[in-house]
Amino acid sequence: MRKLIFTLVLVASASIAQAQLLWKVSVNDSDKPSYVLGTHHFAPSGMIDSISGLKDAINNVDAVYGELDMASMSDPSIQQKLAAMMMAPADSTLNVVLTKEQYDSVAVLVNKYFNGMATMDQLAILKPAALATQLAALQNLAAIPGFNPADQLDTKVQTVAASTGKEIKGFETIEFQLNLLYGDALSQQAKSLMSSVRNDGKVQQMAHELIAAYSKGDLEKLVEITEDSEIGMDADAKEKMIDNRNAAWAEILKTVLPVKTVLVAVGAGHLPGEKGLLKLLEVQGFKIEPVK
Repeated sequence: MRKLIFTLVLVASASIAQAQLLWKVSVNDSDKPSYVLGTHHFAPSGMIDSISGLKDAINNVDAVYGELDMASMSDPSIQQKLAAMMMAPADSTLNVVLTKEQYDSVAVLVNKYFNGMATMDQLAILKPAALATQLAALQNLAAIPGFNPADQLDTKVQTVAASTGKEIKGFETIEFQLNLLYGDALSQQAKSLMSSVRNDGKVQQMAHELIAAYSKGDLEKLVEITEDSEIGMDADAKEKMIDNRNAAWAEILKTVLPVKTVLVAVGAGHLPGEKGLLKLLEVQGFKIEPVK
């Protein structure tokens, strides 16, 4: 299930959690601050107009840093890497790594969400994590009426910034993220896939509640929603998906922030907590304040 939670990545502890999505980061009380924005990867692009101070932040920085440079995803070579990483080895397709009962259970969910676009037998060539990711996206489409995966907030922020000549940078490469998503042992991937099948109703409810809480900027509510024993993220997954990446990003920002102003736009779950990005920047000596 941690693959789904990575897609909905909004797990946090409550030490810095407030009803706030945009934060100002000051270097030695400079009058030209940087910013950190907590995004939701299933938030509609129209939210760019409703987050107080965001448009000004984009206009006033030198660069935007995201988890990825979203424009790179249209590169044909990247699409080839994505397709290759999603494919299971020829001797480990879904009809091999799943029992017949498991395969049939997943097929029920495929029929429910794919609406005839693909059958379970056609999708059997995918790794379990790849199918779980596809199902998660469709579950979100069902839970969030009107959501368009091709028109979401992370991409919109980068597109608007690029249109005004801002530099766009990604903290991570697509290769890194593909390994994060699809690099686990197939047995672990299959376990996560079956968890999403068993908890279909909960996943949809969680997706609906997450976007509602995010729209209010309520990180404390996001914590409450994602602290679920069945579909939440365990300690090992949180360290891999959240904490280690936060530490790597903070190291990059330690050298970037003193020399140029940036807007960091990453999943909201990366912001709060003792190992959250805001706290890590604060420990490095940067002043962190909410943007009102």
